[in-house]
Amino acid sequence: MIDFQKIRNKQKWLFGIIAIPVIIGFVVMFTPDATDTLLGRNNQRSQQVNFGEINKKPVSKDQWLNARGIVISRFGVETLSRMINQLGDDYLDRMIIDTLVEMEMLERYTIRPTTSDALDLLVEQIKAEALRRGLSTGEVAQNMTKQTEASLIRLQKYLIGTEQLRQLAGIADGLVSEKEAEIQFREENEKFEAESIIISHTNYLPLVQIDDNALKSYYTNSLSKYRISESRQLSYVTFQPTNFLKEAETKYLNLSTSDKNALLSNCWPSDTSITNQSSLTIPKLVDYVLSVQTNEFEGMKKEDAAGKIREKLLTTPVGFKAGLAIVEAYSAGVDFQKSLQATYNAKPALDTLDKMALLQNLEVKTTASLKRDTPFVPGLQSRVSPLDVFTLSKTNALIIGASTLSSAANAEPFFIASLKKIMPSRDRSFAEAKSLVSVDYKKAESIKLLKEAGDKVGQSVTNEKTLAEIAKENNFKLYKLGPFSSSGGSIEGLSKPGISED
Repeated sequence: MIDFQKIRNKQKWLFGIIAIPVIIGFVVMFTPDATDTLLGRNNQRSQQVNFGEINKKPVSKDQWLNARGIVISRFGVETLSRMINQLGDDYLDRMIIDTLVEMEMLERYTIRPTTSDALDLLVEQIKAEALRRGLSTGEVAQNMTKQTEASLIRLQKYLIGTEQLRQLAGIADGLVSEKEAEIQFREENEKFEAESIIISHTNYLPLVQIDDNALKSYYTNSLSKYRISESRQLSYVTFQPTNFLKEAETKYLNLSTSDKNALLSNCWPSDTSITNQSSLTIPKLVDYVLSVQTNEFEGMKKEDAAGKIREKLLTTPVGFKAGLAIVEAYSAGVDFQKSLQATYNAKPALDTLDKMALLQNLEVKTTASLKRDTPFVPGLQSRVSPLDVFTLSKTNALIIGASTLSSAANAEPFFIASLKKIMPSRDRSFAEAKSLVSVDYKKAESIKLLKEAGDKVGQSVTNEKTLAEIAKENNFKLYKLGPFSSSGGSIEGLSKPGISED
């Protein structure tokens, strides 16, 4: 029969055997004088222990214990125990030494944070801890003993002081060693000088011999370089409002008095008497505006000023209504679009727009040849991209420039465009490409000669010849570089390299 009581008693003894050494270990590690007490050492002997020196000053026992207390308060027992297990038993000693060094520097530079500053920081941390645990600030503060409070204040003074020390040193994350400081100083202040030889492939161009057989062979092996990519042309018609001012004049004369007053007020809002002129014809209205708006048209010929006034009157919008000439231009564009679309649908052809525009006495403009990488379409820069042109085909050749009437004063004019011509991609013949082939062939051969010369220079350097000797032997130019910094940046003389093959 299994005796569970006996098993439980043995488990208790086993737990005691494991727990007692662990507890004694923590006491020895983190309790001041615990080692002396356990081993029966008297205070006199412990005071004779050598804690080392910092900056030729002996470290006292109190300083050592204070530094150890700061380390424990800063990282916590649990974290320190884990780090000791991972990094070795001397991890705590290393952290204490680092803290002692910083404490000595605080004293040397007379950095002494006040208790008031430390308390302010501690209060902020208590508030944050209370918020994290869902407690009141008073409840968290009550759980702190006087000893805990004193150790935390020492820790805050230390943290404030080391932060000021780092700011004094101009270093964001910590103090650097003497060796690191020396390296940084050299990077920022040390200057270098150098010599260089720069060889260009252009130096070897005169040495390249050319014959047709070599060129034809190069052409055959590099045929893709001489391929002409597909290009296209676009024809288009625009309906500029200024071309429809005559039609707009008739519309103006037929407006009601209230509509005329609204338009005149919108054109010349500073003239309070302008609405009294709504019954005038446009020529008479022009004379009136010229007599009143003298500053606006000063120095202009009468006919030029009259043209400006007429254009302003007939293109200015009122509220959501577009200008009269803009409406006329739009209407003309829509009418042309309908007749063009009907003709094109009946018999698609790339010259349909040109023929229809000729019949209606409209000006047709044709773009230069466009490629896919052309940056913009001349004449239609902000409205059509070259990629749009390459989506068109014989059965889908039209681009309509507006689908609704805009009342914006700066609205783009209505336009209709059509694919006019497709030039398919093709390979240039040898005769067409011969001049290009000659240039490319000479460059390729000169680069081969350049690499041979470079290999020769490299071998001379390997044989411990100086660049001055190599330059003299090969009639190269020797360049003096520097002084320049090791911290990076361009080097004068090499900041603008020549051709990438050099």
